[in-house]
Amino acid sequence: MLCVALLTMAFLLSACSHREETISPDLQEGISYLESLAGRDPRDVMAEQSRRAAERETTVPPTEPPTMPPETEPVPPSDLPPTAPPETEPPTTAGPSEEELTLERWRQEAESNNVRMLSAEELAWFANRLSDTVFVGDSITQALITDGVLPESEVFYKRGVILREIGPTLDRALATYPKNVVFLKGLNDCDAEEPDTFIQRYADWVTYIREKLPGVNIFICSLLPPSKALGAVRPDLARSPEFDGPLKTWCPTAGVTYIDLHWLVYQHLYLSDGIHFTKSFYQLFLRYATICIKGWEGVPR
Repeated sequence: MLCVALLTMAFLLSACSHREETISPDLQEGISYLESLAGRDPRDVMAEQSRRAAERETTVPPTEPPTMPPETEPVPPSDLPPTAPPETEPPTTAGPSEEELTLERWRQEAESNNVRMLSAEELAWFANRLSDTVFVGDSITQALITDGVLPESEVFYKRGVILREIGPTLDRALATYPKNVVFLKGLNDCDAEEPDTFIQRYADWVTYIREKLPGVNIFICSLLPPSKALGAVRPDLARSPEFDGPLKTWCPTAGVTYIDLHWLVYQHLYLSDGIHFTKSFYQLFLRYATICIKGWEGVPR
């Protein structure tokens, strides 16, 4: 093969020497290379050609087709509107509870002076429900018996008594070992004490009761005002709010439950003396005091 290359070289050299055209640089480079082969050992020439071929394979990177990004199918636009977040329904306002409706009905009974009288069976239920409870006070408390609302075993009173003199009456009540003690008093202290002394009297009796019967529950009913007619001529009794206001504030601080009865203050629920109350008043008082002491369970409505 080398002989063929040498013959080719001789032919090219001869042809070029007889042509007058301009030789291209690439052809001239090839001629020069062939001229350099003249007189060399054919084995050296073949070794050199093998070396150059090997160099070209290592230096010239293979040509690869360009990498094209993967084709993605176009997404057609949606004709649907964007999905709106689900609407949140406004919270529904709960209506009044059955207990609230019952209290409102009782208030309307008092306001209209059309109070439903409790049956004998219902009164017996209240007496049994309050069998572990005593009511202590003056003539306002006495009416619980005289109006047939509660039995004598649950009511302890002394007419006209004021707080500093209530000890013997209270002792009789505590001797029954009640779980609940309820003070229900009228206006006798308003013309005998000052408001701060009135509160201190109650504080002393609360301490006394707890020493006698640890764990007993104590309730104090609000001090109700006289009727408008009586208050107009008895300014000493008309100042009852000066006693009741501090009492309401003090009770929670002493761990005592204050039973607010002002929702029963209607002029037609007073007796003619302007201090005591009608039978209708005590019918509603019994229901309300029971839920304050014992809760709503089973209460006739």
